[in-house]
Amino acid sequence: MIPPTQPTEVPNSTPFDERKLEEESTARRWELDLKEREVAAKEREVATREEDLRRSRWLNPTVIGLFAAAVGLIGSVVVARVNNQNSQQVERLRSQSNLILEAIKTGSPSAACTNLLFFCKNALVGRSRPRYPKRVRFRSKGRTITSSG
Repeated sequence: MIPPTQPTEVPNSTPFDERKLEEESTARRWELDLKEREVAAKEREVATREEDLRRSRWLNPTVIGLFAAAVGLIGSVVVARVNNQNSQQVERLRSQSNLILEAIKTGSPSAACTNLLFFCKNALVGRSRPRYPKRVRFRSKGRTITSSG
């Protein structure tokens, strides 16, 4: 802050001139104080903005939007993958069911058993790794069908 200046006496001055000089110096001091306060306020505003910029890089709406879009994309990929696996499993089970139906349509129980054994041995029906004993027996009307595996 600039120190106030003392009114200087001007030769041949009147009290009106002295009063005017004093009021002008007071007005200048007020004006300088006001400008100093404005500069200080602008400096505080700039400091606040700089702090906000440093602090809110990750809180920027653009960054938040990109993050939300990435999460949505990942979610969509996961859902598509799960749906694909489930639809493949449903189709696999449907084809196995159709295969079993065709195998037992033969009319002869021994031929149906032979067909089912063939499908099981070749892993066309059931699990990907078949689980059946090495020797399977089926009884049909008193006859035994044996398969050694």
